[in-house]
Amino acid sequence: MSLYQIKSEALKPFRDLQNHQLHASNSKIGSKSSFSILPSTAVFLLIQGGLTLLLQYFTVELIFLLPRYQFSLFGLVCGFYMQVNMEVGNRFLIFFSTLCLCGGEYNKDEWHLLFNEPWKSTSLTDFWSKRWHQIFREIWVSLAYRPLRSLMRNKFGPSLGVFVLSGIMHEYVIWTALYPFWTPGEQFLFFMLQAAGVILEKLLGQSKLIPHNMILSCLGWFWTFGFLYFTIPYFLNPYIKGKP
Repeated sequence: MSLYQIKSEALKPFRDLQNHQLHASNSKIGSKSSFSILPSTAVFLLIQGGLTLLLQYFTVELIFLLPRYQFSLFGLVCGFYMQVNMEVGNRFLIFFSTLCLCGGEYNKDEWHLLFNEPWKSTSLTDFWSKRWHQIFREIWVSLAYRPLRSLMRNKFGPSLGVFVLSGIMHEYVIWTALYPFWTPGEQFLFFMLQAAGVILEKLLGQSKLIPHNMILSCLGWFWTFGFLYFTIPYFLNPYIKGKP
């Protein structure tokens, strides 16, 4: 072992300590009081209460009597309600955790929110990869995206693999939890449609005939939620049928 290597190994603990202190210092700079998350939590609580009062008037029979366009709109509202419930739980968890474990300091880079304002999505890719909840992200990436990316040269296969895996998982969830209301393939179809939409976006993004700056953000927003509007009934049907 050379003298340089000996010195390097001897000084390694001090470098690690310095890096840890630097990281802690940077974290400290971006930290806020745990109570800073409560105002947004209160807003979501109010929305949650309002939607709960609204949705309790919809019986299963009434919901399935709605015209198709109203049923799809109801589906989007239910999707938003699902997000709101998860937002409230997530924010309360962050509040109490940072209060008890971090001395009342909250750093958004260390305590991630489940959602990233999905209503601002300007594409399906943006919606599913960055803005909708990322609970299973690491699982999908590890089990589907990375293995397929190493085997396939095109970028469509890995994305398709993630949606296939997600579709299978949701089919299993409905089969086990809501079996009487399970329609085989319904959940899988929903995620395959999302995959088709994402792949279409990638194809259009690659096309030289359509400049990237041609599709404005507002058009992207209408495309995203228009697509979800027409496809979300496939996802929500078993949940609505199983509504108490």
